[in-house]
Amino acid sequence: MARQDIFNKRRHRLLRKQVSLGENAASLIIAIALVGVAVWVAAQRDAYDPAMRDLAPELLSRDGPKIQLYNQPLKPWVEPGQSIAVAATPNIAPFPPTLLNDGWSLAGRVRSFDASNLYEKINGEAEKFIKQGFEALHYAVIKAPDGTELSIELYDQGNLGGSLGIFSQHKPAQRAVEEKAGTSYFLTTVGVIGRKGQYFFRAAADRGGELVRDKSLALVDALATLVGGPKAMAAVKPAPAPQTPAEVMLLREALGIAETALTFESANVFQFDFAKDFWFAALDGKARAFLHTAASEDEARILFQALLEEQSYDYEVLQQSPARAILKHNFLATIHSLEQRGRYLFGVDNAPDSGSARTAHGKLRQALADE
Repeated sequence: MARQDIFNKRRHRLLRKQVSLGENAASLIIAIALVGVAVWVAAQRDAYDPAMRDLAPELLSRDGPKIQLYNQPLKPWVEPGQSIAVAATPNIAPFPPTLLNDGWSLAGRVRSFDASNLYEKINGEAEKFIKQGFEALHYAVIKAPDGTELSIELYDQGNLGGSLGIFSQHKPAQRAVEEKAGTSYFLTTVGVIGRKGQYFFRAAADRGGELVRDKSLALVDALATLVGGPKAMAAVKPAPAPQTPAEVMLLREALGIAETALTFESANVFQFDFAKDFWFAALDGKARAFLHTAASEDEARILFQALLEEQSYDYEVLQQSPARAILKHNFLATIHSLEQRGRYLFGVDNAPDSGSARTAHGKLRQALADE
């Protein structure tokens, strides 16, 4: 086996054979300076002169010269002719001023964000809100007398569907939702999450307790009084409440359920990217009814065919007609019904048996027939 050298046989050339006198002199000067600094620091260890660092005793005496030891902090600007009491009340619009009752005060200022800078506040969640029709976020932090801070986020989602969609993503599956004056909400250990009309809100404190719980309920009461939301509050005349979508009214009347049982999915419905803007109503268990309004009857028919084709990979077709189908999941054995009537596409998903699916499906068909 041939011998292989791992070192280079060539000798290194020494390109520099001497150090100049200037470099030697500079090195010596730096070394002397460092030694001098060290000697000076060591010599100053016990060389403390109070006169150099403290005020002279005569300056502190009552009869001595007057010196200013304290600078008074700046005060808030008060417009000429305006009382100090009025100026001391901060403007927290669009939030209702009742949030500052019981000794709570505004910590900082109210901040607002739109779609272009929402990432500055909720970077990881911004896309989720924007997909659901986000228009604006109003953010404020209020502080209790004991130092407890409560941060409040108020989102304008554009319409009822947007707020329902975001609210359904925050609501735990087994958590009961309360309703008060048209406001749906549930309490958390450190705050509250809720929605009203097109607005979604959430509040979180830096600690839990009875104080935070009471303030969270007070927040629900305060936001429940905002007819038309923050935009209306800033106006001289309150704006009318947003009109309830026809799909919401139809689902509530047909199935006899409250608005808290409704959700909205704007995209990727049933995990299909072509399915958008579906309303859902929670039934017993995991079952839910759904309703979609297409732009035209032709679009509804095309969507029906596309859903039926995609669902056929995981479902067994039990019954099928040109505009209606009943399917059974191959593994879960749940029932999925689907029907197209005019511009409407409706049905039941995750039903435990065909009987319950037919019952809810029939109620939806009857409601649409009465339209």
